Amino acid sequence: MLPDTPITTARLLLRALARADIGTRYLSWMQNPQVIRYLESRFQRFDVDKLVQFVESMNTNPDELFFGIFIVENGRHIGNIRLGTINRQHRHAPIGLLIGERDCWGQGYAAEAIAAVAAYAFDRIALEKVFAGCYAPNEGSRRAFLKAGFTEEARLPGQWLCEGQRVDHVQLGLLREVHRRFRSLDGHEALDA
Repeated sequence: MLPDTPITTARLLLRALARADIGTRYLSWMQNPQVIRYLESRFQRFDVDKLVQFVESMNTNPDELFFGIFIVENGRHIGNIRLGTINRQHRHAPIGLLIGERDCWGQGYAAEAIAAVAAYAFDRIALEKVFAGCYAPNEGSRRAFLKAGFTEEARLPGQWLCEGQRVDHVQLGLLREVHRRFRSLDGHEALDA
């Protein structure tokens, strides 16, 4: 589904992707082994048409929200973040993201986007929990979710095969009431939608 409004933070604009956003830059992320190293999408082949179809399917699915992550200062598209598939019966959804521009890694953009989408999920969609999973070697992703207020809930030993080795699955989650306390204690109101 298309978000009812873009989300802005101190440094980022999260908005639905338009056809003009889907080009060689986005495609280069999906073809870069370092960028997709810990993503299941690494097993697929992409071209621009396939990316357009994917984005269109996200924008028309009532149980998915898909945002491009743009730097406010210069409008640069640096990645994407997804909330979904939304489970309306249990009022929860996973969050997944990709920071495709490698020079933007380690600058806190992922945590900022995660916190903003979590706030949107709780405040606009009335979800009660958001969660995420990552490969254990993907320490940058794990740290970004922790910085956004998530807690590590579980580890599944040897769940994934990555670069020829078995690696753990790290499950992270954030409950609505914990998010409220975290936001008020740590001053994350500025990250709200």
